[in-house]
Amino acid sequence: MLIAHFSDIHVRRNPRGRQLLGKRLVAQANLYIGGRARAFDDHPVTLLVEKLLSCKPDMVVCTGDLTAMSLPTEFQAARDLLAPVIQRFPFIVLPGNHDVYTRTASRRLAMEACFGKFMGSGPWPRLFRHGKLHFLALHVSRPTILSSTGLMDKGQLERLGEILDSPALRKTFNILLLHYPLRNRDGTPYRPMLRRLHNVGLLEGLMGRSKRIHMVLHGHEHQGFSTQLRVDGAVIPIFNPGSAGYAHSTEGGHTASFNLYHVDGMCLKSVAYYALLGGAFTRKHVVDCPVLSTETAG
Repeated sequence: MLIAHFSDIHVRRNPRGRQLLGKRLVAQANLYIGGRARAFDDHPVTLLVEKLLSCKPDMVVCTGDLTAMSLPTEFQAARDLLAPVIQRFPFIVLPGNHDVYTRTASRRLAMEACFGKFMGSGPWPRLFRHGKLHFLALHVSRPTILSSTGLMDKGQLERLGEILDSPALRKTFNILLLHYPLRNRDGTPYRPMLRRLHNVGLLEGLMGRSKRIHMVLHGHEHQGFSTQLRVDGAVIPIFNPGSAGYAHSTEGGHTASFNLYHVDGMCLKSVAYYALLGGAFTRKHVVDCPVLSTETAG
């Protein structure tokens, strides 16, 4: 089974009127002062769609940050750009911190209005089954004032434990999906204080005790990498595909990227890293598993 994984396309549209108040006003200023407005573009997303159609994956996963400021116009634009993929292949998406950028967007379920069909239903975490694969999607993003930190509340942690204890997960390949990294590329705990998942230790402890998570997919960091989690005797590969919305920049040293995983039964066979080079997504390299390297995808 082939699983395509992309993240952080950050589709951007300009806010209007009262949308330009508060946090979005600061963000809009940073876009132009900090140069972020030039870092992301719709064009890489269009090329991503073309490449995914040619790869013909069995499942497509997005680990959040479809938008820049969780505007309804941004969600609709992202839906329109991704339409050929999400109409053709099974698709799972979960919220990133930019998809719940403001309390208003979070309270009004702005993301669900466009992507609810692909987010599942009921309390988080949400369980998706495809053949002999299970995808467990967490929602750990939240609107904050200045930081971009995440938090996994007690109820969601307890429900994850119940799901992992379920007999249904005993003979399936189980993939955990979340927006935030667990680890840095060198395997050390992910530590940027204003960008991290606060109670990551509780999540890792649960994964170690259950030993039923076989792979972790996340986003948030725009330069892709792979690493591993070693906890309670378990070794779990972790993959971040980087940003699929990065405009190619030789000067900035970045480009758009995504990953393609080959899972056969209970085994992750290989990972193919794709990068936007020369005006098209090109397979940069393939790593046969077990993948325990820190190779960058971008």
